Amino acid sequence: DNVPVSFPRAIQASNAMNLALLPFRLALPRTGMDGEVNDAQRTIHIESFAHLNDLLSNGAELAGKLIGFVTECIRCGGSAMRDEALQNGVIHVLATLVRKVLIRGARLGLLSKEEG
Repeated sequence: DNVPVSFPRAIQASNAMNLALLPFRLALPRTGMDGEVNDAQRTIHIESFAHLNDLLSNGAELAGKLIGFVTECIRCGGSAMRDEALQNGVIHVLATLVRKVLIRGARLGLLSKEEG
């Protein structure tokens, strides 16, 4: 019945990591939008463009800060947090969401080529 002291911190950090992933998920359209769509689904689809723009504007500053936040949660959480992040697939989910967000942003012309 004695909960280790680090357990609540691990839960809090895990939830924080999941919350940091949420903007990436919200920037992607819901699957199955080809068929009949109700007003709520249409609103969520339209709002996904705003989330995508927020993530990728200013050189993808917000996306970079969220990725940095997740990595800091893992780094500062110790070995228990690293193990939990690996077992729960946080790193895989983050990589997949970032890839999909970048693909969608490129298709919509939100990513600009830097001149150099």
